Amino acid sequence: MIFNKRVILMSDDFLNSCTSQWLFNLLIFCLSFLFSEKYGKF
Repeated sequence: MIFNKRVILMSDDFLNSCTSQWLFNLLIFCLSFLFSEKYGKF
């Protein structure tokens, strides 16, 4: 949480920062979902 806020504050373009964070969070979510589906451990 703190790290994400720091990245937003340091970013020159707020919209780009939010978009990349959203995409990054989505990627992490998809990877965790696929991992849990494959191994049954979440």
